[in-house]
Amino acid sequence: MSSRVIFHIDVNSAYLSWEAVYGISVRKDEVDLREVPSIIGGDETKRRGIVLAASIPAKKKGIRTAETVREALNKCPDLIIRPPCHGMYDKFSKAFLKEALKFSPVLEKFSIDEAFLDMTETVGQYKSPYEAACLLKDRIYEKLGFTVNIGVAPNKLLAKMASDFEKPNKVHTLFREEVPNKMWPLPVENLLFVGPATKRGSGHGCIIPGRDRCLQAQSRPGQSFLHHGGDQGLPISPKFPPEKTFCTYGYYQ
Repeated sequence: MSSRVIFHIDVNSAYLSWEAVYGISVRKDEVDLREVPSIIGGDETKRRGIVLAASIPAKKKGIRTAETVREALNKCPDLIIRPPCHGMYDKFSKAFLKEALKFSPVLEKFSIDEAFLDMTETVGQYKSPYEAACLLKDRIYEKLGFTVNIGVAPNKLLAKMASDFEKPNKVHTLFREEVPNKMWPLPVENLLFVGPATKRGSGHGCIIPGRDRCLQAQSRPGQSFLHHGGDQGLPISPKFPPEKTFCTYGYYQ
C-alpha cells in the first residue's frame, strides 16, 4: 500500500480574516481589519466578552484569543472591535472546503476553519505534495481573499502539527525523515494533545529528551507517534454528504 499523503488546512485568524474580506468586498470598508489592531468578539460599548480572533498587529500588542475585551482594550485603547457574525463565517467555511474538494473527494471537516484532506489517490496529478498544497493555498487566496496554512504529512496528527509551524500563508511538510529536525527541538507543549499534566510527566522542557513518554501518551497502546492510528494513520472521516453541504454563495462565486 502506498504511503498516505494528508493535508491539514487551517484558516489564518479565521473570524478576523473572514470579517475583513466581507468588509472590503461587500461593505466596501476602507480599512482592512487584518492590517490594523483589531479583534472579533465581545461588546465594545459594554467592554464585555472575550477575544475570538485577533489581527497580527493586535497580537504584536500582546492581545491574545480568549482574553477579555477589557484586557485587550487596556493593551490597545484604539483597538477596532467587530462582533461575531457566525452565519457569515459558516458561508466562508463552506467556500474554502469546496475549493479543497476540487483536489480530493476525501475530506473531513475538523472545525469551522480546519479540515483534513486525504490526497493519497490524487497527489500523483501534481509535481509533489508540497506543490499541490501551495496550489491549493494560493487558489483559496485568489478566489476567496483569505490565507490558510497547510500541513503536509503521512497522517493527520503530523499534518496538523505541521500547519502550526509558522504562520500566516505557509505550507509546511512533516514527513517521517523530517521529524527529528523539525519536531524534536520544539517545546513539549507544542505537541498536539499535550496538556499541563503530560508536560509535567515528561520531565523536560523540549520534545527530544521526553519524547518517548510524551508520544506514548498520545498514541494507543503499542503504537508510536509516527504510526498514530496504525501504519496508515487514522482514517479521514467525512461527517456529511458533500453534495448537500457545499454550494456557492453570492460573492464567493
